[in-house]
Amino acid sequence: IAELMEELVLSNPGISFQLLVNGNVKIQTNGSGNLKDVIFRIFGKEIHDALIPVDYEDDFIKIYGFITRPDASRPSRSGENYFINGRYVKNEMITRGIEEGYRNFLMQHQFPFVVLFVELDPFGIDVNVHPAKSEVRITNGEFLVEILSKTVNSALSSNELIPNAFRIKEEQKPLERAPEPFEKQLMMDKGDYVIQKGKDSTLKDPNADLYTK
Repeated sequence: IAELMEELVLSNPGISFQLLVNGNVKIQTNGSGNLKDVIFRIFGKEIHDALIPVDYEDDFIKIYGFITRPDASRPSRSGENYFINGRYVKNEMITRGIEEGYRNFLMQHQFPFVVLFVELDPFGIDVNVHPAKSEVRITNGEFLVEILSKTVNSALSSNELIPNAFRIKEEQKPLERAPEPFEKQLMMDKGDYVIQKGKDSTLKDPNADLYTK
């Protein structure tokens, strides 16, 4: 019953729900329509704080909802919640698209937590695959896998999960310049330069990079 209630609550954030178990409130939402708030009330602060919004739309498909940072991953697919045209279902192509989007972000045998809504043309969906209609077959499934994968990967990448320190960029070598007169004097004091008759010559020091005229 609790799992069924979670599905109903997630797919209807604009409706107020309350689930009591042995007299204790197990799930309660206020019907504000705020999906992020619903996720917090069901799954807690840790998941809520790791949420990353997803929003994609073209002429054929609309994808919106939330994925999470890789550190909120789970050892099973129990956290993969997605809805097609408002119905909670399971579909191999959607699962594949989500997990391919996380491919470079998760360790092996780790799975993401997501709450995603996918809106498709109803004529491209066959709901008569499972007696309970909990599984669907989608026309052009490979296209859906590609779109989902790119959408998820883009959301993860734009969230700057990888610190800038790991984004190695080649630094430009500073331009060399001729030493100023006072610098020459300092070098001379250190034995780097010898001044003779107004002209300077450089002593070779294998342990230091010296300026030359």
